[in-house]
Amino acid sequence: TTNNISEDLLSSKVTINYKPGWVKKQDLLFCLKTSRETDKKMGYTQHGVHRADIEFLSEQHRFASTSSRGQVKLFIAILLIAQARVIEVITGEKPMYLIDDYAAELDVSVRAKLISLLLQQETQVFLTTTEPVSELTTIKKAKMFHVERGKLTEMVE
Repeated sequence: TTNNISEDLLSSKVTINYKPGWVKKQDLLFCLKTSRETDKKMGYTQHGVHRADIEFLSEQHRFASTSSRGQVKLFIAILLIAQARVIEVITGEKPMYLIDDYAAELDVSVRAKLISLLLQQETQVFLTTTEPVSELTTIKKAKMFHVERGKLTEMVE
């Protein structure tokens, strides 16, 4: 599950809190009808699906405000992997992962865990990085390329 993955990689449990955009205990139509006059005066609708929001919390605090940029980047990667898994189950098609600037803001141990998680997906992964990263050299089927001034060359060990 996504929580198990997030706890392993982030060392904390992240909870998802969905806010529907209207009072939870009331029907949406009721909320719209009762606030109609006020909405007209204010010039906008106070309730509705357009007011919905999702919060990601860690220990009851907003995850993005209490976490490092690297942790946020890693959490987004975990969410995208979870989303890809759902799409794979629904369509039966394996996703392809494209990760730009893979090494930025992630330390070596976290990058290794992320690579391990990506390899478990048994699908094609494209990573870009501006610096050599040691954990990629251990992957048997990996191919590394160097791009300079628009010229692509395969790097051979």
